[in-house]
Amino acid sequence: MKKFSVLLAVLMLLLLTVSVYAQGEVIFEMADPTGDAKGDGNYTHPKAGDFGDRVAEMLDLTNFKVTDLGNKVEFRLSFALEPNYVNPWGGIGINFHRIDIYLVTGEEGGKTETFREGAFVKFAEPWNKLIKVLDWNQSKIFTTADDPADEDAGIEVSNDFTVKLEGKDIVVTVAKSIIGEIDGSTKYYVLVGHQDGFGPDNYRSVAEVAGEWNGGGGDDTNFNPNVYDMLAETADEQYKQLGSWEIGKLAVIKPVGGKSSGTSTTTIVVTSAAVVAAGGAAAYFFMLKGKKAA
Repeated sequence: MKKFSVLLAVLMLLLLTVSVYAQGEVIFEMADPTGDAKGDGNYTHPKAGDFGDRVAEMLDLTNFKVTDLGNKVEFRLSFALEPNYVNPWGGIGINFHRIDIYLVTGEEGGKTETFREGAFVKFAEPWNKLIKVLDWNQSKIFTTADDPADEDAGIEVSNDFTVKLEGKDIVVTVAKSIIGEIDGSTKYYVLVGHQDGFGPDNYRSVAEVAGEWNGGGGDDTNFNPNVYDMLAETADEQYKQLGSWEIGKLAVIKPVGGKSSGTSTTTIVVTSAAVVAAGGAAAYFFMLKGKKAA
């Protein structure tokens, strides 16, 4: 009976090791304040009834997590309300989310301008890769080497690049053969706007006065950001950055992340579990060997 208990304990530790490893290594995770999907603090949403009465919650980013899955990387964006609260993702009717995930990897050739005009912001540090997320399988991945004027530029959704919904999360998974290695030194700009199939770079505009199909609280000069939420430590930090524009000058925003390149908690757990499991297995077999010798 004692022998069986030892074996069972070893097997459970091995299963724990495999289970934790299967979840992947969290490279970066950051919470975003709730209730700040209002641009510089003064933005309002379009008035058309098609948007429903909780669109501010639908666009309210609450968490961003990047996970290494081995040969793929997962980017998980969580929102205050299910993204398909009004219309099904990929279904008929207006779809809401227009998301940009700009990656700062430190490679040569980075740019401080957005890939295409639409978000109307500039970046404090050059970006290198862009994951453009929107519905109807129109998501794409770009690098600074791509030509913004080429409508066919970029990598389209495939088995190696998927976008799906899980509850309140939009989950983007990309093969490393496409996105490359992402580690603790990588920085991120995460922008959330209203999707508009006819807007600049598919962003719905934020004008001075809200209308049926445009937001309000901005300006009519195309210098204010068309961004309702962005990944920032505090709401005030977001309002300050998105409100830094003026006529003739775009708002400049800062990246997050890149503060640590150490071993993640998940890696420590996996390693510890593996060591304990290996030690348990060794002890078990030595015990068997000792009994046989006796």
